[in-house]
Amino acid sequence: MAVHSSLPSPSPFYQPKTLHAKKLACLYKSYFVFACIRFHNYFISDEQRVVGMASAILYVLVELSFTTLVDEDPKTGKISINWGLRKGVGYSSFAQFWSNVCFAPFMLFGFRYLTSELGLDNSIARVLLFPFNIWILETITGYFIMFLFGRNVAWEYVGPDAFCHGNIRLFFYPFWVMLGVIVEAIFAKVDVMGLAQVGVSFHFTRRVLRIALPLTLMFSPRMKLGELYNTIFSVGRVDVTKPSSVSEKSVPSSAPKPSSQTKAKAAAKAKAKAKSH
Repeated sequence: MAVHSSLPSPSPFYQPKTLHAKKLACLYKSYFVFACIRFHNYFISDEQRVVGMASAILYVLVELSFTTLVDEDPKTGKISINWGLRKGVGYSSFAQFWSNVCFAPFMLFGFRYLTSELGLDNSIARVLLFPFNIWILETITGYFIMFLFGRNVAWEYVGPDAFCHGNIRLFFYPFWVMLGVIVEAIFAKVDVMGLAQVGVSFHFTRRVLRIALPLTLMFSPRMKLGELYNTIFSVGRVDVTKPSSVSEKSVPSSAPKPSSQTKAKAAAKAKAKAKSH
């Protein structure tokens, strides 16, 4: 839930320059994504995977609603209410969606396990600590996206309280507390794992993936389908943080330049006029 700045924070990771290096980066990033998928499948159960998929879908609606009602200044990060929807409908992104698909199970179930191990197995503690859970998630997923795309294409926080290359912002602590209250109420009132088992038997994850994959590729904001490969693997990516290489001096003027003979005649006329006076 953050502003998309016109000058995004540069990635702290190495960005290839030559075409050969970019092709190698493409290969290495593909292996990295495959390894992450294997890691996810090894540690996450089918039920937790269903919960993660459902959480990713719900968060798209949450982010869409938030960015519709709230406006952020792209330079200062100042928050204002979008009264009357004067700036239109908000946004989400496919990078945000797939990050939640991968990491939401760790955020939800790993957080509850960790707090119980630390002796903080109560609703109040989990709600108050939930923003730290979100910040850890944003830091990991933010750098994960930066590594793949060269910048964070899902969100970017600005302002003096934004840290980790714009991946987290302390100002949103109250908002994350409210989200923690909602999550805690869902786990308290709903048999989450029971519904997840129903989702497993219904092949919920597989059905959603068949729909979400083409939709997120086709309708992802600020990206065209034909540019997706270039965007992910930094092939042909333009660094918007640098000024244009074409300067004003290099642009030829439409007016003809005066020749040396014209300059000499003008100087002679000026001298003659000075003597006459």
